[in-house]
Amino acid sequence: MESDQIEKTLIDLFPDVEPEGITLLLKSARLRRYPEKTLLCKNGEMEETFFILLEGQVDVYRYSAGESYLVDYLPGGSCFGEIALLLDEPRSGDVITSEPSSVLEIDRATFSRISEHHPPLLKAVTRMILKRMLHQEERRLLQLGKHQKKMASASIFVSYSRNDLSFTSKLTTHLKTHRFKVWLDVFELQAGGTWARQIGEALDTCQIMLLILSPDSLASEKVEDEWNYFLDAKKPIIPVLYQPCTIPYRLHKLQYVNFIKFPYGSALTQLIANLTQYNLQLSEKTPSPEKP
Repeated sequence: MESDQIEKTLIDLFPDVEPEGITLLLKSARLRRYPEKTLLCKNGEMEETFFILLEGQVDVYRYSAGESYLVDYLPGGSCFGEIALLLDEPRSGDVITSEPSSVLEIDRATFSRISEHHPPLLKAVTRMILKRMLHQEERRLLQLGKHQKKMASASIFVSYSRNDLSFTSKLTTHLKTHRFKVWLDVFELQAGGTWARQIGEALDTCQIMLLILSPDSLASEKVEDEWNYFLDAKKPIIPVLYQPCTIPYRLHKLQYVNFIKFPYGSALTQLIANLTQYNLQLSEKTPSPEKP
């Protein structure tokens, strides 16, 4: 591939970067050619390389419930792996060449060195990362909304401490906005009914539990009774880590959603994805109504 074509690709990807920065990229990047079916990014691995695809095509695979799914493809002129330039985060999927491909590769050390001489380049890559994250989240939420319209919806029991009510009610409201059936006592308990009986009925009828984990909830006998009841019934529990705490032995093997490590919006998206997966499983088990 001619150098002027490579330069044009870089200018298209980084329209706000001055010619000096483009020249630095050209001098510092490594040009590589890969055959078909070459793994460039591996899901879960800590890697430090950013790829600019000059020619060819790559396929993007994501994992769900241990299975790999083709979710996208990128043609020449695209780029991927940019988060590795700035953050110590594992790759979120596999990227594999679907035909012979030419790429420019830039590792984190090289990028840090050239961005010191040309700060606009760092700004351009940061903007690219943020735009891609927003686009991916919007697309994921749109896909989840389409799935939810088609599938059976499980009832979700929320177990929590009253000291965590502000966070819990906010989370419940957002889940209801996404059409999940959520049972939270402050919203659902009927006046005149026996409190314990209504709680018991909800525990029996709900198919999934959201367990809000905090020091207060783990100190609550009521909350402990609720999650033990669900475990004994062999019904799924999704722990939501709201505040730092020591997770009990019976719960420590469960995969939790971390609202401490990740921003609220990102953790909410992960929680919605997990709940949607349960709903998909429920839909597969629910027999279709017979046609008259």
